[in-house]
Amino acid sequence: MKQLTMEYVNSSSPSCVAYAPSRENCFSSTNNYSHKEEKINSQEKEIIYYDPSYFESDDILTVEMEPVTPSPSPSPPLSPSPLHRHSRSPSQSLLHKSPSPSFLSSRPPSPPPTLKRPISIDPFEQMIYDEFEIAPKKVFCENHLKVEQFHVKYKELKSHDLDSRINALHEYLKYLTVLDDFKKLKLLNRLRKIFCSEVEDEDVRILAIALMEELALYNNNDCVRILQDFSRHLNPHSVALKCLIYNAIRKILKIESIYFDSSLLNTIKVIWDTALLDLSDSHYSIQSACIGFLSTLIPICYKIEQEKIKDFEIYKDVITEMKILDWQYTISVYCSDPDARIRSATLKAFLQLHRSGCEIDRELYPLCVLRLSDIYEEVRYDALNLIWILSTIYPFFKPSDYLGYVLDDGKPPQTERLLDDAFIKICEMVYDISVRVRSKACIMLGSYRKIREDILLETLSRETIGQGSQGGQGSQGKNNKQNKSFVGYIKKKIKARFIPTPEGDLDLAEEQRLVKSGSCGAFIHGLEDSNKDVRNAAVDSMCRLCMHSEKFSKKAVESLVSMFQDEIDSVRLNSINSLHKIGSKYPIELDYEQAHISFGVLHDTNNKVRESIHAMLSVTKFKSEESIPKFVYSMIESMRRYPEDQRSIYRCFKSVGSAHGNFIEHYVPKFFRMESSYISKEIRQNDPSHIGHLILAFNASVTNPKILSMLPDYANRHYEYLRLRFPDCFPENNNSGGSQKQKVKIDHLTTKNYAISLMERTLEFVHSLAGLFRLRDYLYVHQLTKSCKRNIKYIANVPSIAGTAKFCLDYFKCLKLLIKVRQQFFDVKPDLGSRIMRLSYKMEYGYLGLDSSILGFIAQLRIIAHIIWWYATLDHVTIKNYRNNTTHKRDIVIGTFSKRLDDLQRKYEGHEFVLRQINIVRDNHENFIKDWDPEAMIKFFRYLYEFEIPDISISKNIKASQAIITHPTPNTEDQPVDWPAQFPLPLNIEATIQNVEDPNTIAIHVLYPTTLTQHFNATSGLISTQYNNYQLKTQIDISQSPWTSHAPMKIKIIREYPMDLPEVDSFLMEYQWRSYTADYTLGVSEPVTLHIWPKPSCLYKKNNET
Repeated sequence: MKQLTMEYVNSSSPSCVAYAPSRENCFSSTNNYSHKEEKINSQEKEIIYYDPSYFESDDILTVEMEPVTPSPSPSPPLSPSPLHRHSRSPSQSLLHKSPSPSFLSSRPPSPPPTLKRPISIDPFEQMIYDEFEIAPKKVFCENHLKVEQFHVKYKELKSHDLDSRINALHEYLKYLTVLDDFKKLKLLNRLRKIFCSEVEDEDVRILAIALMEELALYNNNDCVRILQDFSRHLNPHSVALKCLIYNAIRKILKIESIYFDSSLLNTIKVIWDTALLDLSDSHYSIQSACIGFLSTLIPICYKIEQEKIKDFEIYKDVITEMKILDWQYTISVYCSDPDARIRSATLKAFLQLHRSGCEIDRELYPLCVLRLSDIYEEVRYDALNLIWILSTIYPFFKPSDYLGYVLDDGKPPQTERLLDDAFIKICEMVYDISVRVRSKACIMLGSYRKIREDILLETLSRETIGQGSQGGQGSQGKNNKQNKSFVGYIKKKIKARFIPTPEGDLDLAEEQRLVKSGSCGAFIHGLEDSNKDVRNAAVDSMCRLCMHSEKFSKKAVESLVSMFQDEIDSVRLNSINSLHKIGSKYPIELDYEQAHISFGVLHDTNNKVRESIHAMLSVTKFKSEESIPKFVYSMIESMRRYPEDQRSIYRCFKSVGSAHGNFIEHYVPKFFRMESSYISKEIRQNDPSHIGHLILAFNASVTNPKILSMLPDYANRHYEYLRLRFPDCFPENNNSGGSQKQKVKIDHLTTKNYAISLMERTLEFVHSLAGLFRLRDYLYVHQLTKSCKRNIKYIANVPSIAGTAKFCLDYFKCLKLLIKVRQQFFDVKPDLGSRIMRLSYKMEYGYLGLDSSILGFIAQLRIIAHIIWWYATLDHVTIKNYRNNTTHKRDIVIGTFSKRLDDLQRKYEGHEFVLRQINIVRDNHENFIKDWDPEAMIKFFRYLYEFEIPDISISKNIKASQAIITHPTPNTEDQPVDWPAQFPLPLNIEATIQNVEDPNTIAIHVLYPTTLTQHFNATSGLISTQYNNYQLKTQIDISQSPWTSHAPMKIKIIREYPMDLPEVDSFLMEYQWRSYTADYTLGVSEPVTLHIWPKPSCLYKKNNET
């Protein structure tokens, strides 16, 4: 415990200072851990001792106090433990004091007495105590001391010492939020006097302006007075002070809740007149501040005029005088100011106008074009932004009237659109000397749409831009005369870029006219830029433009492929991903040279680059047949070098094989080492290269059936085995032999059609089950479900209707449980309710495309499950001892039944069957709860014997949520995955997920041999492939203590689901699985068993050495 010391000044001093020392300087006593309270004579003032344990900082806490002489007296020691703080008397508080003296009359009331602490507490109670008792006291003390400082600091504002006034203002800036409204008003009045004082120091006035600006945010009524003070003192001798005033006015006017009444409008008019005069000031800072102020005031005047506020008619002349376009003309004059800072401030003002919702005049476009040749980077950057904004607002405006230039064919650009002209101007900025401007220009190029195709294609041209011929007579000569100003602009541009005329060449600047293809080679120059940010921006823009133009995409392939050899990983990765996006929309064809460059990336050390090139090659097509053997060789070599890429390479083989059936046909004998004079030797089926050849061949046979007849005899056996190992890499229903293949294909089509017709007949029987259940013909229900199960197991092999088949099986389980409830009504077990509840959530969240009648049936299942558990617990006394809080949870189950009915009624409003069942149950439940009468209880629980189920509509479009884990693959006991247990095992997880509406519910479930489970969030690794379908690629870390031997670990993909009443439903479902903690998830994939062995570091090192 720290102890507080008091330092007293001489008797003439009106105050004393209390120090809260740091932990290093504090001293403690074994008999006294806390503060002391000292009683003084009735004529003296008391001393206040603060408990320093509640303060973390070493700030000096100053309070006004009369000089006293302490007379300490011993006090009983207090235990340092927080558990014994309840031993204080109720009159004691954190700040021990007697009735408040005069110098603390504004002190807030003391906090309430401390809470009584129990003698034995658990961690949860300790957390509650710390949060609701200790923390409020600490905050109270800190705020109390800050308020006490207000009185002292306020007096320091009147001090003659300059440093004291500055320090006081700095303290107010820190603790302004602690002050109440009265103190803020008092402080504001004092600050206004300081600001209006002409003899006050400049630094003090600057701090006063900053504080007044902050205080204006708390009370809108103070804004008018502050702005009036600012308007009366807008002509100080200090330039910094004047600029600060204008900036403060801008921030205050941006407050949305400010009310523009008559006095405020008069004040704004005064400031407006002063700002117009200050625009001609000789200092650039004042001019920039005035321009910024006007850009803020223009939207405000526009808002006032639109909303027609009170007293608008009286001050209509004031508002009319402030016309927006006139203001824009006034500001635009400064675009040509000699000072670059003023030019930049002017362009930023127009950007601010656009962000505020004001319409920018299109006459500004030629001024922005001229600013593109400015020698200062910031001006060119802002002009670039304005050109883009104007071209998007006025895309079809003709700029020829303002620039007056002609094209290389001697004709004025009468048909030129501002959209195309702005695109050309931005293309020219790709050659800028500034990296920032070049990068911004490249980014902007990708945002344009509907650019003329000839202009767009010329950005990828490598031809040199030609010079125009000399000006002729007639109209052409007249146009040249009109171009003198523009020629001067070209001269300045050339001079600004430092491009001297080579010795011996002619300078044709006088006769040069704007070339029509000014965008020529813009992207080529951007891709060859020395800065990686510019290259990345060029790649991104090319990708965006390719997505809207197939011609441009075909021409851009060559340039993007050349970027695969970039020295920066991020640029290579960006170009590969961009080409993959383009290939997903438009077909991409690579010639032999481009394919050779792509194959070189397969050996990149960056695994993300390798995975991206695999995905890119999957959507491309080779123009040359000679690329196939080079492709296969490069992929197999990459797989040998990086075994972890095996699955990604096999998927690439599948796509390439499907797209190149005619090419692969010529290389099948070479792949399988087949010779006409010898019988081919069987290749080992686990050979990675042989697996790749099989994937290529079987996928190529989908488009070229001749390949099947060319395969060796053992290929079909290998196919059956490998298709189970790599289900996402091999096609379905392949077989060797040409005629046999055709026969299998025909049989497959016949089987599919037969399965669909069988499903339709089976669904007719399924729909009749609800009627048989209502007739209580349970025997026939059992026989019919048994017959339907046989049909459905056969139907489940057809993927298009497999979801409907699985749902029917779950529906049969529900009927079986409901029949059991009726037959065992007098001896129903609570686990029946648990199974029904769990099955209802599986049917709702495990399938997509459910009809409203099915959802109503699911709602009824949850009502039945709730009543079953309630009814069963009346007789089963053993459940009372179920865990420590079973009685409490049972009361919750009974008490929340009405809430379930209300929630279901709101959820299924308009569903007649559900509402009818809810009303039946609600009436009986209310009578039962009201009187607890045995007759009412029998009537309520009789619902379990008399309930009816609705007729449901099961369609063939139901899809089951499912996933297939493609990596890792199961291993054997003799080849476990071992690693040193002191480090976590990084495990790559890859899976394909289908028919999941919300990807945020997907997780990875790991079951350890100790029956402990762990869930990993998989949201970050999901990539959308189709609607409701995803590809999972992520990495999880497995941390385990050392094991003595290997053991199996199971991994599966699960889906978490929300519950209607989480506390109740989780308890109902948990009863069935009380041997372990239930996780309330749905498994959407089959588990993959992986044998692992976390070894001690010494044993792992020894095995590696051997």
